[in-house]
Parts: sequence; structure tokens; C-alpha cells
Amino acid sequence: MESENKKKVALTVIGAATLLVAMIGATFAYFSATSTTTTQTITTSNLNLTVAYNGDDANVKNIKPTTWVDDSDGQVATENTTNTDIVKFPFKVTGTSSTAGTYKINMQTSITLNSSTVVEEQGQAGVPLTGGDVSDIKYRLYKANGTPLGDEQSFEATTNTDIITNGVISADAALNDEYVLYVYIKNSGAAQNKLQGINFTITLGGSASQAAA
Repeated sequence: MESENKKKVALTVIGAATLLVAMIGATFAYFSATSTTTTQTITTSNLNLTVAYNGDDANVKNIKPTTWVDDSDGQVATENTTNTDIVKFPFKVTGTSSTAGTYKINMQTSITLNSSTVVEEQGQAGVPLTGGDVSDIKYRLYKANGTPLGDEQSFEATTNTDIITNGVISADAALNDEYVLYVYIKNSGAAQNKLQGINFTITLGGSASQAAA
């Protein structure tokens, strides 16, 4: 069974439009990838906000459990940005407004573990994959300049969380905030076979609020 943990599998992360704003997406393989981009705009009073994928078409192959290198200087470590087992998902929030306000970026996904069975030797009955949990799939959010926005977070079977809660919209000023979402499988040092071949969708949506008078 240990050998199964070393097999390459496919993890898919794709975007789907939300009712509010843009959805951004990409496909990743545990792990191949093709990206799609959909951009819509929502206007709230005099505020408008657009969220858009901010990278080239993703083509990431052979992603597998890996180790995140801890920051030593308050910036994302170079080893993380060059690690092909860590998916880099850049996005930007843009807009213009005649009034001040704030914006939120919400992330949603639903993940189901692989419940397949495998046959280790010919003639042997199938046995279920073992090891690995949804919480082994991690994410970190950074500004495009490498500044961290919070600590490592875990996905859940159903994740619905605001990854940005108080983005600033200034009156009569262009909004152009750029971020990078890093997604990876944290190597637990044990079998993580139930993560093989799973598919899930990450959806990013945004909303804007006018500042209180």
C-alpha cells in the first residue's frame, strides 16, 4: 500500500462564475492543469469590483505531497515559489469608485476523498485506499509582493470562508490589488492514498460595501 502513495494522481481546481463577481479557476493534476478564466463585474451603489485570474494558463503536472518552507524574513520563501508541487494561483481585485468602502473575497469548495479499492497482487481481493484526509490539503494567501496574509489553513470537506475580509476601496482612486493563493498537499510522512485522483473546484467570489457615513 505504501507504493500507492507514491503514484501520481490528478487534483482538479477549476473556476465557476458566481452570482456576485468573477470566478477564477485553474485545473491542477496530485496532481495536471488547464486554466479557465471568467470575469464578471458587480456594482454596489457607486462601488464596482472585479476579481480575475491574473496568470498565464496553468499547466501543472505531477503534483504530490510536499513540504512548505517556513518564512524567515516575512516574505514567501523562494523554495515555495519554485516548488512545482505547490500550485501558484494569482488573482487580482480591480475597480473604481466615487466613494470609499471595503471588499471581501470568499472561497468555496467541496472535496470528497477517493474511496476506490486496489488490488495489490493478481487474484487478491480489492482493498480500500488508506491514509490521507481533506485537511492535508492546505492553502496560504500572500500579496503579490510576497507578504503573507495569515497562516497556513486547511481545506474542509465543504469549505466556505472569507480569505480577505477588509480590502480597502478608496474614493476616486483606482483599485488594483494583486494576490497569490498557494495550494498544496502537506506531506504527513505516512500514506495519503485517499487523496489520489480526487477532483474539486475552488470558487472565488467578491462583494463590496460602502463605508459608513
